[in-house]
Amino acid sequence: MIRLQAIAATFAAMALATTAHAMSFTNTVAEVSGSATLDPDGSPATDSFDIAQPPATLPLSGEARSREEDVGDAFGFATAEAGFLSATTETVATSEKSIADAGAEFSGDFAGTGPMRLQLDIEKVVTTSGSGLDLNASVMVVVTAGSTLLNESFPLTGTKDHAQTILRDFTVPAQATGTIQVTLSSDATSDVGSQATSLVSSKFQFVPEPNATPRWFASLVALGLLRAQQRAQQKARTSRAA
Repeated sequence: MIRLQAIAATFAAMALATTAHAMSFTNTVAEVSGSATLDPDGSPATDSFDIAQPPATLPLSGEARSREEDVGDAFGFATAEAGFLSATTETVATSEKSIADAGAEFSGDFAGTGPMRLQLDIEKVVTTSGSGLDLNASVMVVVTAGSTLLNESFPLTGTKDHAQTILRDFTVPAQATGTIQVTLSSDATSDVGSQATSLVSSKFQFVPEPNATPRWFASLVALGLLRAQQRAQQKARTSRAA
């Protein structure tokens, strides 16, 4: 049930990201991958996936699962879309260690508009039971336009929920082309007697540059005052002529 809720939440967030916060990209490349392993030190049971666009089409999604009764359960799931990435891992270690990992990557070109602001929303939701858990995740974003404008990594370690909004400003001149690459990864390990579910997502979008609205409003006010002054001068000249 936890897995189904996580996947449902992922697709709901992806739908929101691709409608209300759509970004226009060209030359897109995306990939999702992951694996699920039980009893890695004994007789490992492993499943994996690796799906790329192209040749597949967006949105991408894939899952891997290894499950054995009285041994445990390992599950990895990832999605990739323009403006949204997510990875879900679930590990249940009944009598043997359980390991899962999942990752997603997206890159695409975008048209420059001068000063630009990137908003990156990162969220991690974790459910755990028992001890002997190791959960790790990270989000990396790179923006280039002739040179590297942004190259940052945001680690998400530990078993606590996390939500963060990151804003970064840079300039890509009008008529120029920029490229953004966002990579998300997540892995989980449960020792015997423990279990964990981790849902990590990253939504990225360009938002108005902070001073753009005040400048636009000030210009509009100035234009209105100028036109009012011109009308007053015209009215005064007409009165003198009469």
